[in-house]
Amino acid sequence: MQDVILLTGITQLPSNLGQSNHGKLKAIQWHTLFAYLLPLVIPELYIVEVNAITPESNRGQILLNISYLCQCTNILCAKQVSDNNSRLFKMFYKKYTDTSKLIFPKAKIQPNHHYALHLGQQLKRWGPLYQVAEFHGKWMVGVLQQVANNGHIGEYEVFFWAQIDKTMMLWFNQLQRLTSSNLIYEEFMSQKDAKETCGQKQSVQNLIELE
Repeated sequence: MQDVILLTGITQLPSNLGQSNHGKLKAIQWHTLFAYLLPLVIPELYIVEVNAITPESNRGQILLNISYLCQCTNILCAKQVSDNNSRLFKMFYKKYTDTSKLIFPKAKIQPNHHYALHLGQQLKRWGPLYQVAEFHGKWMVGVLQQVANNGHIGEYEVFFWAQIDKTMMLWFNQLQRLTSSNLIYEEFMSQKDAKETCGQKQSVQNLIELE
């Protein structure tokens, strides 16, 4: 897996992936794993001879199981979808659950497994689900957590009310939508750095006035 070279802009995975000390993967790292890495790595691990694959074997079921889940991931993260994509997702996810029962007969069904059953219907009704994906929101939470508030909780809400006449939540949701619409990360960070620089200059000016 370490031999796979990912393009710039794709979230990287821990170099010690698979070990207990790499920590918990972020949502966007799970996407990288199933959208880019596993389709390349798993065939190298499980396929010895292409003509000698037996679908009924445990090895064959594992290959099918992972391939179905990768297909579901690609459909869910697509920027454009059709009714056929909704139908394909339902089919692939059913096959994924069927093969999972064979490979892991003692596995317990989790709430997310049940929730995923409805994603095909949501695709058909709402279109691409990429803009409401969880990892954009989690990334924004991480950005907000890095904002220095010097222990003065609540002042940023007042700032956003005064400066852009919008609530904190509305600003947050709009920025999340922009990041999910292929907004360039560097552009956003440069704007963020510029605002932080202005804030630092204002803080220095306030200190001078106090003195």
